[in-house]
Amino acid sequence: MAPIPSSRPTPATTLLLRHSGSGIPEVSPARLDPSDRAGIRAHLDEHGFACVRGCLSQPELDRAEDLLWRHLEGVEEASQHMAQRRPIGWRRGQPATWLEGHGDGLMTSTTHCDSMWYVRSRPGVVDAFHAAYGTHDGSELVAAYDRMSVNLPTSSGNPAALRVAAATSQHGKFGVAQRMHTHVGQFYGPHFEGPEYYAIVPLFDMNRNTGATALVPGSHRKVREIEERWHRKWGREGGRQLSKEEKLQAAADLEPFERCGLTPCVTNIAAGDCVLFDTALFHGAYAAEDPTGQSGNGPDQLLRAIYILGMALSRLQTPTILEARREAYELDVFWPPTIGHAAFAEHIVAGKLEGQHEASLRHAAPPRDAAEGTLAKALQLALEGRKDARGALFPRIREFARAQPEVQRLIDPGRSDALRAPATGRCPAEP
Repeated sequence: MAPIPSSRPTPATTLLLRHSGSGIPEVSPARLDPSDRAGIRAHLDEHGFACVRGCLSQPELDRAEDLLWRHLEGVEEASQHMAQRRPIGWRRGQPATWLEGHGDGLMTSTTHCDSMWYVRSRPGVVDAFHAAYGTHDGSELVAAYDRMSVNLPTSSGNPAALRVAAATSQHGKFGVAQRMHTHVGQFYGPHFEGPEYYAIVPLFDMNRNTGATALVPGSHRKVREIEERWHRKWGREGGRQLSKEEKLQAAADLEPFERCGLTPCVTNIAAGDCVLFDTALFHGAYAAEDPTGQSGNGPDQLLRAIYILGMALSRLQTPTILEARREAYELDVFWPPTIGHAAFAEHIVAGKLEGQHEASLRHAAPPRDAAEGTLAKALQLALEGRKDARGALFPRIREFARAQPEVQRLIDPGRSDALRAPATGRCPAEP
């Protein structure tokens, strides 16, 4: 094992790498106690990420998995009315049924599903974000509306899963599923200098065999240098698109990181741990080295499932954004990180999510070509995969007023019943 070089002369913490002949190194980060705020902040400051252990207990993991399968099987009440593209005909333990409605990877229909809100609102997860932000009270944070990533074993025969399983890059599975990227400046604009943190919580143990999150420790300090180098190598004049082969080579290119003294690595994380990361940290998906699932959960189980979570400071939310957050919850809107955060909120409140109502977008790039972190991209992702349901692209399928207090608090603390009455002790989606 070799230590990761740090940009500080005396690093506060140390990470050890396990090298592999088949791809990039693997790291099992220190599993920090949720009460160790100083340790969590030290890891975030030094490496750009921190692993907080046991944010979900085993009973909570079991509950989260049961709720997820209610969504995947279409038993969940809201999923029966949603316009989102979602799994059709799936049955737990029967991978041959995992074919329709979803391929492999990011699943937008999970944005507001019961399982996602259950995990978002677990005390351990909220406490991990409190440690990162230095907050204490439940009213100080609101949840981002991101989604899950669900990966399938090859036993499913799902064409998307088979394509990923068959692909390799010059560094094994690195770059196959996703190019390394950041979310820096994509919440409150490029000039916002306050803290922004994201997180993942795996439902099952994840590692290089099952597929896992890859990241580049220390890269949150060198975003500009890395991006400039990457674009010098892979940018194309006149907007020419990279070929399929070039895209894979570019996604797996280690040189922009290595020239900065940084080492991309794939994480080995226990189920229920919460990996916090600075939104400026380069990260991405590392495809499974064993896509059969034999070395993980087994061929008749999901290969990998992670909850992609974010929380922001409540004091940054305007009245319009808070109104939009309540509306987005009811209309089942995926709210991705976007520099046009306030403008996207205005579209939600105005009921104009189709995008053509926005004059400034009339001459913008086609949605498919829209840049990440733009209003146009946010609108495209909100519309992607939707179909008319009861005559509407955005039917109202749930009510904020009926949400559990802990869920209301994470949507709009000022409107939350939890701030005005004792907690009921009930969990989201429980009868």
